[in-house]
Amino acid sequence: MKRIISVLISLVLVLSLCACQKDGTDKIDFDTGSIKVTLTHTDFEGVNIQIVNAIWTTEEIKLEVKWNNETAYNVVYGESFDIEKQTNGEWKSCVTLDNLAFNDIGYELSAKSSQKQTYNLTDMFDISENGEYRFTTYCHVYDKGRGGESTKCEMWAAFTVSRTNDADKDIKKSFIDFDAQYIRTNGYHEDVKYPVVKVIRSVDELNAYYSANKDKYNLERRSDPASDSTIGFLDAVDKYTAEYFEKQILVMVLLEEGSGSNRHNIDNLKHGSDGKLYVSIRRDVPEVGTCDMAEWHILIEPEKDITVASESDIVVYLDGVNPKTQPTTVYESGNFSNISLTIPHDWEYETEKGNSDGEYCIAFWPEDQTEGKIKMWYYTAFGVCGTGLEEKEITVGEYKAWQGTYDNKKVWDFISFRGMPGSYVVMNEGADKWWNQYGDEAMEILSTVKIAENIINEEQAIELAKKKVTVEYNQTRANFDAQKGLWEISFYKKNTSGGDQVITMTHEGKIINLEYGE
Repeated sequence: MKRIISVLISLVLVLSLCACQKDGTDKIDFDTGSIKVTLTHTDFEGVNIQIVNAIWTTEEIKLEVKWNNETAYNVVYGESFDIEKQTNGEWKSCVTLDNLAFNDIGYELSAKSSQKQTYNLTDMFDISENGEYRFTTYCHVYDKGRGGESTKCEMWAAFTVSRTNDADKDIKKSFIDFDAQYIRTNGYHEDVKYPVVKVIRSVDELNAYYSANKDKYNLERRSDPASDSTIGFLDAVDKYTAEYFEKQILVMVLLEEGSGSNRHNIDNLKHGSDGKLYVSIRRDVPEVGTCDMAEWHILIEPEKDITVASESDIVVYLDGVNPKTQPTTVYESGNFSNISLTIPHDWEYETEKGNSDGEYCIAFWPEDQTEGKIKMWYYTAFGVCGTGLEEKEITVGEYKAWQGTYDNKKVWDFISFRGMPGSYVVMNEGADKWWNQYGDEAMEILSTVKIAENIINEEQAIELAKKKVTVEYNQTRANFDAQKGLWEISFYKKNTSGGDQVITMTHEGKIINLEYGE
């Protein structure tokens, strides 16, 4: 009898393995669009999933899924899932990570019960485009009467994304086919801001690009490439003939890498309803790499009849980030001095040399302004005239400073940092013209300043010297020799001749000399 019952149960399980789909009309709204739940599918009748809620903000994307078990069996499911998008009649995963991993955990769903589970898509799946998607997962249906034997059940829940972008304009992006070549073309130039994009529409334009850049980058042939290199640029572009350009454009993306070991892959190419081309490039970075700089020309061949108006209509994402919208950290240094500032993407900057050897600055200004700059200087020496000058102590980032203003002006003239190893000064050179509009942003940029990193300041030098001083004193004086990178700390009694002591130390704080006065 037990055998007969077992056989009957097995037959029930087998017969239950039929596809089950049902229509849905539920719509879930969020701030910048909506998700409409459409179809669901299950391999095991009576066990299914439903998307019941969506959380979609600038910081996170989550789906709340309801698990339903209408059977007499126990169900166990885990945390693993996939998000697929329908593209050209095929379902393709939208995963953005190379090594997607989930916690190995099981949730038990008892017979005739339901429960909800939240799944986090943030930084794991890309559902930013409008279109048809589906949430796919699986579970195991257990028959305890058969010793815990289970049947795997796969299922999915489809949904449509209708999203409005920040400009309140619906932009649809479609995956398009492409081919690509990745050509190493070394040629370091510190004045170039990468990525650089160039659109080529004819053989003549390609030849013109080669002529204009052959001395800037290594664009020659490479008959016998080394193991860390590629074929030459000219070898790669032989295929781009007049016949090619009759049907297709050529997109070149120039990248710079801090290691010649880094490589690249284009994950996808998308054409938007806004006329822009969206390029998603992923770096392949080995655990151990070389220390050499490397420049690359990535040659992209979009499918035929795809075009763009100009280079500004090509948006490059590198490891999921648009570099054009990211701030830039600018660094300048001398023998025993250094400055760094973080400049937002919508501000311009440049570096300058001073009138004396060793002087330099980082200048910055709003990109829509043609006059007026703020300059963060390192001077070998700095002094001001006190006539008409008003000073007050302020804090800039992590540093104490003095803000100087002449003749009751509305905007300050300079900001000097005291107690530093050298003269670090911010100069206002005509920024009054745009200060009302951009002054707060300018001060935020200044707050990112890093000064004399890995060089001890005056306070630190004095405290170190106090541990070694052997004379009685009531006065201290510190002086930094920027040419030699040495601090001299003098200890003495006011209005007393002799009995002083001078302690000399390196810019790192190593004491190298103790000298006594007469």
